[in-house]
Order: sequence, then structure tokens, then C-alpha cells
Amino acid sequence: MAASFEEYVENYRKNHREYFADPMSAWIDPFRIYGPLYYVGDRKVCIHLIDTGDGLVLIDAGFTHTVPMLLRSISLLGFRPEDVKTILLTHGHFDHMGAAEWFRRLYGTKIGLSKTDAELISTRDDFALTTLSSEVMPMFRAPESYDLLFDDETVFNMGDLSIRLVRTPGHTPGVMTFFFDVTDHGVAKRCGLLGGVGLEAMKPYFLDHFDLPHTIPGECIEKLEELKREHVDIHLGNHPWDNDILTKREEEIEFGGDRYDDPAEWPRFLSEFQEKIRSIQEVPVQAP
Repeated sequence: MAASFEEYVENYRKNHREYFADPMSAWIDPFRIYGPLYYVGDRKVCIHLIDTGDGLVLIDAGFTHTVPMLLRSISLLGFRPEDVKTILLTHGHFDHMGAAEWFRRLYGTKIGLSKTDAELISTRDDFALTTLSSEVMPMFRAPESYDLLFDDETVFNMGDLSIRLVRTPGHTPGVMTFFFDVTDHGVAKRCGLLGGVGLEAMKPYFLDHFDLPHTIPGECIEKLEELKREHVDIHLGNHPWDNDILTKREEEIEFGGDRYDDPAEWPRFLSEFQEKIRSIQEVPVQAP
């Protein structure tokens, strides 16, 4: 575990070296989760595609060096990349923003991010964590502007899709949680996606590096308690290990059936995350 921001950067580069050198090592064939909801990410970062009936929406945009993989995944599903009308970013880190500016320049795609993270990126050049990967960062372009800025309880509508976005400060101050319904053959299921769960970004050394308040972990725990009361049929992840989606996909291929619908998973995941945050909170000094 890192003890300083510099050590965190070095560990990150070391752990991702193979992925940066050969992104296809993390390839997975795209697949449908339910109704108009699809997985177009890889084994490192989740990207979800939704067919709204009035254009495509992407939730997150992966790393810059995996843009060709994303374009291929969209095409393999029978869609056209130029029909991606909007990219909604869960939070303002480079591993989820990589394709956003490329899509804007190629196809005129609109980009949405929380107002909180957009402001931090504008005031801190390194807030998007571009220092983590000097190997691929020459390719990275943060969005030059944002067409949509999300406040707490923003509602995004396009075609048949309506997403409720709830600000959930933690991994970044502007993490957004997504709630939306998808329908297949007249049966609607509710999806929930907590847009950032990395613990390192809530540790004291990390918060100090970006001049962020040490109250953020406690605020996150309180917000998660509120979100646990939301009904969610399909828990979506920010990274594949958040909801074991790749294991579910393997089981679906081998055994069939719906492997993604589990209403008990959402509150269980949030409770487990709360406990992990408590484990890294600063221990108050007892008065003598």
C-alpha cells in the first residue's frame, strides 16, 4: 500500500505496464446485459452503452489507448460509433475519460461531467491523474469543455432513457451515482452504478496532495447509507471487479440464464464499501 502520492504513482505505473504496452491483453467481446444496455469496456475499465432509440449513450470512455478497442466493440454489436450522441462521465479521472474528446472531434459527441469535478480539473492540471502513466499520456486529451454539467439530483433524458444522477463525493468530490431503468419485452429493471470506489483517493496523503478536505470519507459513508435504500435490480460497476461482471458473463456463456439481476447485490456492495472506507479513516487521538 502506498504511503505517499509519489509512491502511489509508481505502483500504478508498475501494475499497469503490460496493459499500457498491449491493451488487447485486456480485450473482452462486447455483450448485452439487458434490453438496450450493453458492455463495451475491457478487463480493466467498464464502459456501458445504452441504445436510447434516439441515439447511443456511453457511460464512461475508458483509457485513451483503448479507443480502437471501443470503436470495434461498438461496431461488433451492430451499432455505429458516429451514433454515440452523448458520453456521461462518472468522475474526472483519465482512465474513464480517454475517448471523450476523440468522440467529440470525430462525431460531435456531447460530454457530461459533474460540475464539481469539472471545476477541479480546470484549476488543477493534474487532478485527472494524468501523471500516472507517462507511457500513454502523450495520447491523452482531457475534454476541452463540457456540454453537460451535473449537479446533485440532475436528470438526463434522451429518447427512451432517463438517468437520475446523484452526487456521491468520495473517490473524487464529484463522483456521480447513476440510476436508470432498462426494458426488455415490456419488463423494466432498474440499474444502479456508483461512479467511483477507489480507496487510495480517500486516504489522507491523497487528499492532502490535491488540497481536499479530510471530511470526504465520512461524507461518502453517510451518502452511501442513503443510497442503500434505493432499489436496484442490476448493479453496474465502474471497474469489472466492482460487480464481478466478467465472471457473470462467463457463467452466462456456460450455463445461460440471467446472471446480472440480483437486488441483494446493491446494498451488500455499498455496505462492504462503507466498511472499507472506515478502515482507512484517520483514527482520532484520544485526549489524556
